[in-house]
Amino acid sequence: MIYKVQGNDSTPFILLDNKKGEFEISGKSVPEDSLAIFGPVLDHITEYVQQPQPSTVLNVKLIYFNTSTSKFLLDIMSALEDLVDRPNVEVAINWYYQVDDEDMMEIGEDFKDLLVVPIHVIAY
Repeated sequence: MIYKVQGNDSTPFILLDNKKGEFEISGKSVPEDSLAIFGPVLDHITEYVQQPQPSTVLNVKLIYFNTSTSKFLLDIMSALEDLVDRPNVEVAINWYYQVDDEDMMEIGEDFKDLLVVPIHVIAY
């Protein structure tokens, strides 16, 4: 199953591909109603974790996001933590930030410190 949301000026692009085990959240995220955007994403990830692929990757490439988005990002990444100790299942999160954006780098590092799922903080 593929779940896709085209981004705009206030909502991120979201692609969740269960068959490939590849997920992406990118762009800018300052929605009026974060639950409307991220509630279905969290539901999708929670369901996916029940029958995951052998390899799962979440790519996060946000240029800016608000506080409510941050909470949902933490919830989504926490849901993926359920895969960490499963045999024959690999999971990783790639947190991308623009090379000159120290704030986004630090947020990625903060998430890395909070969670046990492997998070790679990558400059581009």
